[in-house]
Amino acid sequence: MKKIIAVWMAALMLLAMAACTVKKDNRDQGHTSDQKLPNPFEDVASLEDAEKAAGFTFRAPETLNGSDNVVYRVLTEGDKMIEIIYLKGEEEVARIRKAPGSEDISGDYNEYAETTVAERSEISVTLKGKDGKVMTASWNLDGYSYSLTNDSGMEAEEILSAAAAMTESESSAQIPNPFTDHATLEDAEKAAGFDIKIPESAAGSDSVVYRSMSQDMLEIIYYKGDEEVLRVRKAPGSEDISGVNMLFLASEEAQADEQTVTLKGNEETTQLAIWTANGYTYSVFTDKGLSQADMLAIAAAIQ
Repeated sequence: MKKIIAVWMAALMLLAMAACTVKKDNRDQGHTSDQKLPNPFEDVASLEDAEKAAGFTFRAPETLNGSDNVVYRVLTEGDKMIEIIYLKGEEEVARIRKAPGSEDISGDYNEYAETTVAERSEISVTLKGKDGKVMTASWNLDGYSYSLTNDSGMEAEEILSAAAAMTESESSAQIPNPFTDHATLEDAEKAAGFDIKIPESAAGSDSVVYRSMSQDMLEIIYYKGDEEVLRVRKAPGSEDISGVNMLFLASEEAQADEQTVTLKGNEETTQLAIWTANGYTYSVFTDKGLSQADMLAIAAAIQ
């Protein structure tokens, strides 16, 4: 009897050790499974085929996270979903999903050390990750749920740009431009009802566009060739008028002459400066970024 009990105890110990070696995976990969569960997704040849099968459209970026190939898949049984897997060689580098509803459809149930909500265009994106990298993002718009996941971690700005592109609606493209272009700065100032002092050139620009929005705002856009390199705004009040909803990794206050300016950007460059003075609010934005010294010099030249 003792021998039988010993054999059972040994067997139980082996089972316990085997259970301890199982690695927890809280990410629903969809295309792989250790079990023999059938794959609910169907591979299709193109995004158009996926849209036709799902019954809705999906604006998807051509590439993500350095990918060089794409796989299109659709879930048609029960809840409809479009899934696009981005590959670099044979390695998956990103995965995006869209489905009707408002639930989290990412399939990623891991717990992350860093969670934040960032605004971009007309959406609020929940970003989760670690060490300054984003592993999963989710958001909702117009009755649909979206997600973007990756294993290696991506920059927040790349994910936010992709999210904005994926949810750009046809209706937003039809909104009339509230700004009016003017031939000269004087014409723009007259239309706005207040003046502005600006540098003649900035960030290597070779041309300038002057614009006004009724009597609410002045906007000056600096170009180098056809590329915008800097945008300046001034308006009555104290609100942030930059229109920039990016997630910045760094933010600090600095002095531009006697003016306190809030600077935002990353560890190496400054992209946005905002401040208020004498009943007006100001902003300077550049997508590529400037050194802090250059941004403060531009801010000091604006009144």
